[in-house]
Amino acid sequence: MSAFMPLMEALEQGGKFLQCVKLGCEQQGRPSGKVRLPLLPIDDSLRKDMIGVIDKTRSSLHSILN
Repeated sequence: MSAFMPLMEALEQGGKFLQCVKLGCEQQGRPSGKVRLPLLPIDDSLRKDMIGVIDKTRSSLHSILN
């Protein structure tokens, strides 16, 4: 669970939950498409931050599982 806490905290802040989940799916190789209006696409700054959190989570999981 500790490996997922940074990701869960990032998803709960910022108010762009769905956009972040879709980005996470894309980062795992599962295309999810664009969000529908009235939601707006994820901005570059949040995208960069989320990719960092996703990469950290992935790395933590690999170290636990291997």
